[in-house]
Amino acid sequence: MSSYRDLIGDWDRAVQAIDRQDWQSSLNYLTNIAEPNVRIWFNLGCVRMHLCDLSGALQEFDKAIVKDDRLAICLFQRGIVHLQLDMLDEALGDFRHALTSLRGNPVIDYTQLGLRHRLYSWQVLYNMAAVYCRLCRWQEAQQSLEEAVRRKPQGSNVKLKSALSIAKRNKTFEPVDIPKGIVFRPSKHEVDELKLKDFLGTSKVISSVVPNDRFAGFGPLRPMHLESAEPSSVPPTLPDIPAGTTAQLNSAPAAVPREVMKDNTQVIHPDSVVMKVHYEYTVATRVTPGTSYTDLLNIIRSKLGQQSGQMQLSYKDTETQELIPIKGQADLEKMWNQIVERRITLWYKPTDPLAGRHVLFRTLAIYNYSGEGPEDMEFNVGDVIDVLSEVNEEWLEGHSNGKIGIFPLCFVEPQKPEITDSKESSCSEDTSCTPTRAAKKVAFEVECTKY
Repeated sequence: MSSYRDLIGDWDRAVQAIDRQDWQSSLNYLTNIAEPNVRIWFNLGCVRMHLCDLSGALQEFDKAIVKDDRLAICLFQRGIVHLQLDMLDEALGDFRHALTSLRGNPVIDYTQLGLRHRLYSWQVLYNMAAVYCRLCRWQEAQQSLEEAVRRKPQGSNVKLKSALSIAKRNKTFEPVDIPKGIVFRPSKHEVDELKLKDFLGTSKVISSVVPNDRFAGFGPLRPMHLESAEPSSVPPTLPDIPAGTTAQLNSAPAAVPREVMKDNTQVIHPDSVVMKVHYEYTVATRVTPGTSYTDLLNIIRSKLGQQSGQMQLSYKDTETQELIPIKGQADLEKMWNQIVERRITLWYKPTDPLAGRHVLFRTLAIYNYSGEGPEDMEFNVGDVIDVLSEVNEEWLEGHSNGKIGIFPLCFVEPQKPEITDSKESSCSEDTSCTPTRAAKKVAFEVECTKY
């Protein structure tokens, strides 16, 4: 099965061949597409028409219309093929169907679909009149042309008036056709995606501690002479080492994964592991297995910039792939057994997700929303959602069922207050209803009326 990338590639090459008037090469590219869509079949029909393969063109247009029987431009082209094959009743049926598919519109512009052409209703009526003339139905031919004259936009009507004059003399005339080379083209964005991109680019020295350093690229660390800013060809001199310590010197680097000896930077413990913590963003740090539960919480709080507040840590079990909460030292000991290749991943969420957040107003879900990304919040019809902030004119951030995320404004409506026997409280009586929140709620209700 070919990929969508292959389809776009063959489609683009076929269109380029059409621009060169190389119809046979275009046909080869189009027939190479394993799973053609409606636009590909339309192009195949047009190419076969120019190669004078009318029966083959008819089959291609038939396949396209089976997929989309309301594509007026395809019905129009098939009607022309039927007319050229002297299948007059079929041609008349196609033109009538095309006129119906226009749905009373004077014109349909197919540019957004990739076809640089406009189909006018007067053109369909003109071709219907051409068929009527061949069927010797002169009165209907004249009526069709008169209707075409009324529908034609302002401008010259010489062609229509000439055809009307011919029909009145009981003679036939040629139908109008789509210009040669007018086919469906893939979008420019999709074609550009076929080109290979260099996402890394070329490295460039922005700042260096070495004067006149022009080295740009990737390479191993090399000792440098600050005076000349050139790589040193002389190996660094090792300090005098007492006899019997050679084995220790050779084996020491293998035990330490990484070591920074500049200034007072602390040397990383040889048994430390990389720990990733997923929060609203992801942070990474190094910890030593066996670190106490309290110390681990302090390390993560420091990394996340949170010095207070309750937090819930979880890890993913390697067998069940389920998140296991870490509630104390016992759970922490089980977590250390999940280390793989000196790495471990944790998930963090505050116990109270609304800590430090203010609820602007509440909404009621009127549709189910399953979410489209990790930052989206899922909910069902009837769920009450606390609105925390406005992302933009179409999206809100809210809290529901213990989760915080964003969601579309059009999926909710303002929650109606419960009606009680007591006197309805006003905004001034509600201590949580500030002028800002009241204004936001009014703005939200106005925005909802648009949907």
